[in-house]
Amino acid sequence: MPGIQFAAFSAMRRLYLPASIALAVFVSTFAPDRSGTVLATPQTASAPTVDEILSNYVNALGGEEAYHKLRTRVMKAVIRTTGSGELGSVEIYETAPDKGTSTLFYPGDSPYRRGYNGSKGWVVDPDAGPQDADEDTLKDLKERFDFFAELHYRQRYPGLKAAGTETIEGRPAYVTEYKRPDGETERLYFDQQTWLLVRRDVPSPSGVPRQYVMSDYQSVDGIQYPFKVRLTDPEFEATFEYTEIRHNTPIDDSQYEKPAH
Repeated sequence: MPGIQFAAFSAMRRLYLPASIALAVFVSTFAPDRSGTVLATPQTASAPTVDEILSNYVNALGGEEAYHKLRTRVMKAVIRTTGSGELGSVEIYETAPDKGTSTLFYPGDSPYRRGYNGSKGWVVDPDAGPQDADEDTLKDLKERFDFFAELHYRQRYPGLKAAGTETIEGRPAYVTEYKRPDGETERLYFDQQTWLLVRRDVPSPSGVPRQYVMSDYQSVDGIQYPFKVRLTDPEFEATFEYTEIRHNTPIDDSQYEKPAH
């Protein structure tokens, strides 16, 4: 496998894109979204509170009622490594409220899979085969396969604080910060006009934050998703371009059990 692709694949094994990044477009004052629903930005001279930001974010998803109509989700994406242009792909299957699998494919290597059945997690590494998830991996799998994760930001980020504004991709954004139990800081950036989550910064072992930048939002069954996600890590950069997102497709629960081989 070419060196760049191998580095990207090895890093992808450790990083992995969150199983679901269900993000929403919250359009500017009294402008209709793509589904025709009219959304309004609160008119206030002061900066919004974190609670207001998160409330607008949930509304932008289509609202809790619409979101809870979903029972399963299938997502497929092409992964393009910046520089080399080499291609991989990822497939994600999820069932509410907390089951999921994700499979990473790169040419010349066996698939790398992770899964969670609602209580137990597992990993299929091309080098080691099926393995039970260790404690850290299990915690990560529980978070990443929370089907309604975007509705749970208050619980996921307790103590989330407003941290001013910053320009992201040429547009002003509200910055929020979450101090994790390990002392590291995670940041979420919300577009000031659309309430769209446009970037997420996650700590990495190198000390340089790992960045996810979201764009190309499209509506699927009334829920907005970014069909393009750019991942920048100290080791490499890649772009995920979603080719398919489907809801409520029947998925057999056996999909979420650890493979025998």
